[in-house]
Amino acid sequence: MKLCYLATMSYERRGARRWPAPASDYEPALGVQAYEHGLAQARHADEVGFDMVSVSEHPYTPGLMTPNPMVAAAALTQVVKRAEIAILGPVMPLNNPVRVAEELAMVDTLSGGRTRIFFVRGTPNEWFGPAASLVEGSGHRRSDQRQRTAGAQRVWR
Repeated sequence: MKLCYLATMSYERRGARRWPAPASDYEPALGVQAYEHGLAQARHADEVGFDMVSVSEHPYTPGLMTPNPMVAAAALTQVVKRAEIAILGPVMPLNNPVRVAEELAMVDTLSGGRTRIFFVRGTPNEWFGPAASLVEGSGHRRSDQRQRTAGAQRVWR
């Protein structure tokens, strides 16, 4: 059995529970505190022996500060020195597969080869959220997921 700690980078602001979370609900000082606290928790999980520390993609989600799991994973490489870093995301129908492969390569290099990725299809919140209409060809079909995941794999190899 392997133990995995989910580094949520929790953002707690009283009353900030609407979805999608509007920019007006964001307070920069609380955002900094959320990342500092989340990274400290991830460091501790590594130190006490968790096998993996993971981040997941949560765009526009009140209470979570991980709209881009690759950026969060890159930050984890600086504090998690032993455990594997698991990336639960990106939401492939909303992302460019070449960009995903490039970012994954960077994170894997920063981690010394300890990165694990789990490509996800997402949820209706992501499929029909504010940014979905801005991503050319985005959609929620399984074919979108398969096609973009295969594209990222081709670039990676």
